[in-house]
Amino acid sequence: MVHIELNSNNELIIDGRHSVIEYSDNLIRVNTNKGIVKIIGINLEIVTMCDSCLEICGTIKCFEFEDKTQINRYSFLYDLVEYSGVMIEQGVDGK
Repeated sequence: MVHIELNSNNELIIDGRHSVIEYSDNLIRVNTNKGIVKIIGINLEIVTMCDSCLEICGTIKCFEFEDKTQINRYSFLYDLVEYSGVMIEQGVDGK
């Protein structure tokens, strides 16, 4: 299972096997065993990367999860979504 955690709109963590396939300061695409995660934002930066964890910081505008059949777009307004074995969770920072 892939676990995606969005903390406010400035940190996104992906737990699970992954590989970065595109990286710029406004777009990061990550291949996981469940599909591709596309992060769109401003001043994006990979601050931690190991075999099972990826931490991205910057101003995150939205992200998409794309599997072979459809694309799902999420913004930082979502609290908790589980889709096709991918857990997407948002930390709310007291709001």
